[in-house]
Amino acid sequence: MWKKITLGLLLAFTVHALFAVEIDTSLLDEAKKVRYIEDKSPVSWRHYNTGKQIRDMGRFLGKGIRYQEQIQKDPEPYVSGAPSYKYSAMRVYSSDDMAGADILYIGKAADVTTTKCLFRIVSGYIEKAYDIPMEQADTIAEKVCWWNNNHYGEKDYFTAHFNPKVLDAFGDRTTVIGLAASYKYWTGKTRIVIPFVFVKKEAPAVTEPAPAVEKNMPMPETPSKTQQTEQPVKGNMPANYRILFGILIAAAVLLIILLIKVILGIHKNNR
Repeated sequence: MWKKITLGLLLAFTVHALFAVEIDTSLLDEAKKVRYIEDKSPVSWRHYNTGKQIRDMGRFLGKGIRYQEQIQKDPEPYVSGAPSYKYSAMRVYSSDDMAGADILYIGKAADVTTTKCLFRIVSGYIEKAYDIPMEQADTIAEKVCWWNNNHYGEKDYFTAHFNPKVLDAFGDRTTVIGLAASYKYWTGKTRIVIPFVFVKKEAPAVTEPAPAVEKNMPMPETPSKTQQTEQPVKGNMPANYRILFGILIAAAVLLIILLIKVILGIHKNNR
């Protein structure tokens, strides 16, 4: 039973270790700030969304990815927003020798034209996907967008440093990787990559627990001859009782002899 429990725990640890992810913030810290070209035209009330509503779009994706990773243990988490043609997210785990990443796809109907909206969507995703405070997610999201612009269209860079599946993610929707500086090339042509720290995952060696050593019960000590004579022998009369019994028999014999002599003396006198 304990063997099965141990093997089960090791297997669970292995699965968790293989799927554990962490944003490579040290890589993002190297990103250079970008001057974006944004849409300055007023937003129609028909398309207006509050800051919270925009964040919630990203949060919806982040919650879905985290749920699939931690609860469903899905090897390829994927979430499509509501409606699905606006935003989508996919998680690619690290391979044996390449880092993984989260990929956010900005669909054609997303209608995101300002960095404020873009940052909020990415921040909302990071906040829920990695369970971190909103303020921290805001900082990371801004650097993620800078880093994606620094490597905009650099397929060779992503091929050299990331799991090939990262470049394949949403490849059927756009061939562009990274984030353009101009909002005109965002919708339908953007795959934002959130890089993971690469840690080579090796499953711990599963060894069977050593069998329990059976302890031999101590053998009873052999009693000495003296002890043997002192202990009563099963089925025989104790020695003290035998002596007392002998004395009683001898006394009875003497008493009988005396009685016989007395009777004979009385009989003789009567003659």
